[in-house]
Amino acid sequence: MKLSVKISKPKIEKIGSFLAEAGSELVGSFMLMFMIFISPIMINSVEPFIIATSVIALMLVFGIFSKPHLNPLFTFAEYFVSLIVQIREKKFDLDKLWEFLSYLVAQLIGGFLAFGVANSMMGYIVDAQILLNPDSFTGITNVKDQLIEQISFTTKFTGDIGSTVFSIEMIFAFIMSFVYLVPALQTKNKTTIATAVGLMAFGVTVFASSYTGASFNPFRTMIPAFFEGGDALNQVPLYFGASVTGSLIAALVYSIIDSLKALKLKQTSKK
Repeated sequence: MKLSVKISKPKIEKIGSFLAEAGSELVGSFMLMFMIFISPIMINSVEPFIIATSVIALMLVFGIFSKPHLNPLFTFAEYFVSLIVQIREKKFDLDKLWEFLSYLVAQLIGGFLAFGVANSMMGYIVDAQILLNPDSFTGITNVKDQLIEQISFTTKFTGDIGSTVFSIEMIFAFIMSFVYLVPALQTKNKTTIATAVGLMAFGVTVFASSYTGASFNPFRTMIPAFFEGGDALNQVPLYFGASVTGSLIAALVYSIIDSLKALKLKQTSKK
């Protein structure tokens, strides 16, 4: 006796779309996180430029297959907006929850892979920079160790100023999330999304790098800390909490403005 399982065409298409989006997020997150992990050990302070151009390019490319988020900050923000709508309509959307979780898992896996590759390449990259720029390190001892140490985003900024670090990370996480949400949910134009997010990433990285390490991505902080252990792990809740709080505030502010816009359009249509 043979058992056969028939899956409808719409269901197959839905599964295919789901896998395409998750795969896109995984590969895109790997590429972006690799650039992020490598950029701090580059000489001549080009980190903000590397991050901004990488964000724009990768969001444009992977926007063909997924939202694209490539950063859990945006995944949290967009899900919070959908959650507000669900609460307002008293209707739970299981598909939104699965999408939210699949994006986070894909981003996390991509981040771990990126850190592994970046970590294996760091020594070679640092050696090459020291060889090509010997005058930049005159009189500095333990150059290689100092540069490699910069790949960690969680070792320098807490201590007695934890509340300040939380505030800065939260405020800029809010700004980054809001800058993503408006074009993503209003225009859905991938070029606008990528350009807006990339330019803002450049600005906040320039400003916040010296104060908090400019994370604005909980996995960017969590993954290096996981391998480093010790005090670095103790700092993860601070950065993670700041990112989630900032994205939640962005979702609330966006939802209020969007509701006011809808009310204005409704009143205008009545006239």
